[in-house]
Amino acid sequence: MESSALNTQEAVWLYGSVSRGDAHTSSDVDILVVGGGDLPSEVSERYCDRRLSLSRYSWDELISMASYGSLFLHHMKVEARPLFESPGAEGRLRNLLTNLPRYQRARRDLRAFGQSLLDISAELPDPSDLRFELATLAALIRRIGILGSYLLGRPRFDRIGPVAEVVDAWGLPSCLSQEFSELYQHRLLADGAEGIKATPHASLLALWIGRTSLMLSALEIQINAERPL
Repeated sequence: MESSALNTQEAVWLYGSVSRGDAHTSSDVDILVVGGGDLPSEVSERYCDRRLSLSRYSWDELISMASYGSLFLHHMKVEARPLFESPGAEGRLRNLLTNLPRYQRARRDLRAFGQSLLDISAELPDPSDLRFELATLAALIRRIGILGSYLLGRPRFDRIGPVAEVVDAWGLPSCLSQEFSELYQHRLLADGAEGIKATPHASLLALWIGRTSLMLSALEIQINAERPL
């Protein structure tokens, strides 16, 4: 055990695809480290043959995030599990997650999503980096799905599930959920996944820009239904 872990209130939790059980061979191992210090040796040794993606926060940062019901913390609440907790931190993160308030920044996210879509749309008809734009759009659609599924009371944080959840609930064309996995291949490629083939087409980008606009309109209706203007 690392000496730093003994001297700090440190919590190390696993989340993401490895925690959910739907990781592929190239998936990162997503780990939340709270409280500083080095990664405990038993954790680094357990995943020594995998690429680690570490999210580091202080306790003060996490408490601030919890105050507005951070979606990241709701993500942790749904699927994360502890790998290590120093004696002074035992149960502290679990208690924080158990008492999370409802997420309070949905309308701000809606504005940010809309701006992101405008930025991507501005690249048409001849994007300078088509692969990047497709990957960015896929990530945006997933974020819309995550927020929407949360607001619906059926939170999903996996790759494809959130989009399928909201498409069905919002009565959008089923092709959006059926074909999203194809678009998401570009996101996986951008993240360094191996064994994936995805051919970029500007027409695919234009198609999904239109579909994303539909999803944003439905998300706005969902937000207004929960918290009317």
